[in-house]
Amino acid sequence: MKTSTARRAGMLALVLAAGAFTLLPRTFAKAQGDSANRAPRVTALFSAADMPHTERVVAVGQRLFVTSDANLFEVLDEPHGKLRKVSIAQASVTLGDGQSVPAAFLALAAHGRVLYATATAFTEATIPYASMLYRIELGARPGEVASIESTPFTGHATPFLPNGMAVDRDGDIFMSNSFSAATGEAAIVKIKVRLRPFAFRESNWLLADQGGAFPNGVQLDGNTLYLASLSALLRVTIEREGNAGQVSTLYAANPDDFLDDFAVRGNELVVCEIDNPFAPPVSSTSQLTVVSKTGPSSGTVTKVVPLAAAGVHPSSVIKEGASHGELLVTDYGSGGLYSVSF
Repeated sequence: MKTSTARRAGMLALVLAAGAFTLLPRTFAKAQGDSANRAPRVTALFSAADMPHTERVVAVGQRLFVTSDANLFEVLDEPHGKLRKVSIAQASVTLGDGQSVPAAFLALAAHGRVLYATATAFTEATIPYASMLYRIELGARPGEVASIESTPFTGHATPFLPNGMAVDRDGDIFMSNSFSAATGEAAIVKIKVRLRPFAFRESNWLLADQGGAFPNGVQLDGNTLYLASLSALLRVTIEREGNAGQVSTLYAANPDDFLDDFAVRGNELVVCEIDNPFAPPVSSTSQLTVVSKTGPSSGTVTKVVPLAAAGVHPSSVIKEGASHGELLVTDYGSGGLYSVSF
């Protein structure tokens, strides 16, 4: 998530006040080869005006879903290659006094034909103060929803920001709390869902001091969990009992940069890398960084896909189509949904 200027200032104040903001060592690597930074082909599928603040994109089979401020959109195919968006859910948060207030969808993940999303409301000071977990069961046809349920997160310190999210085969949710370094709460909680009535139970999975300065994007890959946290991409071994095991840094970006969400693509991770929103701008970083995830070359940057010239600041990415180099990218800062080929 690349925050707006106001939200960025509020978050920075909290992190600095807690003494949690630290820069990572400069162990970042550059991609090798003359073709590593070749300009990609970028096509706007939906403009920023059509889809403001596009935070996450998820595919369920042939169906595509995007969070955009208070809307969860499904993208539908129209004749002659055109696309249409349909809002299938609108975010709101219920406060302790029962009042319902507008909110924004942030995290999004899928488990079978079910989407899980988090909605967070912000005060005028731009500090998150209330969040909900949504369960959206998809209907059989594109654009259809069978049911929508939501229930609040409770019992957390303030501020609490559920941000990245991934679901395992059993339907358990791994969710990052971006303010864990400031509050001392768990960097990742594991959520077990009860369907009827819809409710969930949280347990601490990864401690605050293991999750870096700003836990964000989360992805699962076999017995490994990957976590983007400020300028680091962390690798966490999942033990046989399901507990968090060894934590290591797979990739450390330039400390002036910020890692948002990312995608697992074969033996690589495709990472959204932009300017660090918690520091004065010193560069114009806006790129997809392709990192090898296993073997002797793990942690090596194999390719950089520059997006600054196209005016795109990637916040999440997924693979599109059969081609190895086709991706769908969202842009939270400016908005829009883009197809990127390289």
